[in-house]
Formats: sequence, structure tokens, C-alpha cells
Amino acid sequence: MRAVEISKVVQVPDDVEVAIEGRKVTVKGVKGTLTRDFSHAPISMELNGKNIRVWAEWPRKKEAALVGTVCSHIQNIITGVRKGFTYKLKIVFSHFPISVKVKDKTILIENFTGERTARKARIMGDTQVKVQSEDIIVQ
Repeated sequence: MRAVEISKVVQVPDDVEVAIEGRKVTVKGVKGTLTRDFSHAPISMELNGKNIRVWAEWPRKKEAALVGTVCSHIQNIITGVRKGFTYKLKIVFSHFPISVKVKDKTILIENFTGERTARKARIMGDTQVKVQSEDIIVQ
């Protein structure tokens, strides 16, 4: 038997501002502003003071799972605008020496498995990428 309603609440810290318009969530914090559109998800959202309530009425299994997924996305957005995320990648090779360079808004990976052409990866948004010897730092 299906539940009548599944709901979860996300707590908003004091140093973060949240605005909800329909299913579009905008979060402002120390590190910037992020906006995410959840219009594809069959859920409802409302902002009550410093709490965001996400719920689905008469949800099927996937819709009930989406409630938790959307809450996790909102929590990750809040963490991103407060503290930011840093990823450290290691350049590893065994036979073909790889070289990685940052040029404008692209990352060039040269000599990957001995390929003659360089592979390119776009840097999205305001992401910062630094290459330090064998480490790549993405912020």
C-alpha cells in the first residue's frame, strides 16, 4: 500500500539565503550563488522560515526516492555556497608519460595512452583548476 505523503525537511543555516520559485531553488552564501531547477521532478517544495520542506503526495517508489535525492542536492548546494568543494586528482601513468595543461577554459591532456592528439575537457562555470606537478586541484 502506498503512503499518502512522503516528506523531508532540510535545515538552512543562518549565513545562507534561500529562495524558492515553483521548483527552482536559489541559494546565496559566502562563496557565491547557485540555482538549481527541479521542475523535472514530480515533487513539491516550500520554504518555512529556515526550513525547506520537500514532499510528494501519493508517491510511487521512484517519486518517494526523488524526495530524498532532491533534499541531498539542496544540502550539497548549501555546503557548496558556504564552504566550497575541493577535489584532488593524481596524474598516474606507467608507460606513456602524460602531460596535463590548463589553457583558458579547457584542460589539455597530452599523450594519453600514446595518442597523438590531445584530449580536451571544458572547465564549466567559475571552477578553478590548478596543475601542480602530478596533482590536479579542482575548486
